[in-house]
Amino acid sequence: MSHIDGALGEEEEEEEEEEPAENQFRRLADDVILNIFDKLSGVKCLCRCFVVSRRFSSLVSRVQTVSVKSYDTWELNYLPIVDYDSPGLEQHLNHLIHGLGINFVAKLTHVRALHIELPSDFGSQNDSVFKWAANFTAKLDGVMILYAASLSQIMESEQQEEDETDEQEEEEDKTDSPLLIIKRSVKDAVFRLGILSYVVERHPMLESITITDSKNKGVKLCLDGEKIAECRNWLNFDRVIRPVSGESWRKKCINIGTVPVLELPMSGYVMKWVIFAYYNFFADEDSEVETAMVNAFAEEQGVFSEAAVQILKNHNGLLKNLMRDPSIYW
Repeated sequence: MSHIDGALGEEEEEEEEEEPAENQFRRLADDVILNIFDKLSGVKCLCRCFVVSRRFSSLVSRVQTVSVKSYDTWELNYLPIVDYDSPGLEQHLNHLIHGLGINFVAKLTHVRALHIELPSDFGSQNDSVFKWAANFTAKLDGVMILYAASLSQIMESEQQEEDETDEQEEEEDKTDSPLLIIKRSVKDAVFRLGILSYVVERHPMLESITITDSKNKGVKLCLDGEKIAECRNWLNFDRVIRPVSGESWRKKCINIGTVPVLELPMSGYVMKWVIFAYYNFFADEDSEVETAMVNAFAEEQGVFSEAAVQILKNHNGLLKNLMRDPSIYW
């Protein structure tokens, strides 16, 4: 009997030792768990924690820092390019909000800092490079796109430059056309504005927001403090997308110019076959391309910022006489 009693006693001791281990996390104070959730920040992890228990659900809803990554919940090729007169534009924006988990973020009532990385459907562009930027206002006046067929270090030998040009011409057919790139860039800008309005309306405590894309093709959108407060005065999700979706995709909306060779002395690079385009949503109005370019790349660092400066400095005449019909370039 003593042997049996001893065995039972050992089992009871093991159970007593295991119980604290099982309940260790449950016994943590709410503030400690909330701090852990804040450090997790990823929307996918937070969503999983949200459904664990009522207590976790309550604590997750109080998280202040949230990060949404495109690779967590999104297939990059899911979102097709749509025309701006298509009734599906608003539907695709809603799919994007749902697919990224941004609609779940609306359940988090204490969010103060939000970072959103959107999927990018731009494929490989060989040697070509481009960047788009937009001035995000209530009606999104337009989108500026800066494209170059190639970007390379300035060569000392003219022969090397000629060889590089020949290679670029051979691969020209393999890349997306500049017009397609412009169209995708405009689509991305429209979706950013829609998501910005959706988030700002639903998070009254929001103090800062950053929106980027997975391939860094668009200039980073960063708003905080007073800029967030200004957004609340003019952004409305139900109205923001409809004026744009009512505008059909028209080539006459594009003001476009080209520069065969653009040297960037500060960075030591040269761009070839540069195309700079301003897509103006309101084609009947004068498109202030020069102002748009200054504003678009003002906070951008690197070659695109320098390219904008060089175009404004050395090719100002092109900006004032941009072509309305870009078809001659394709």
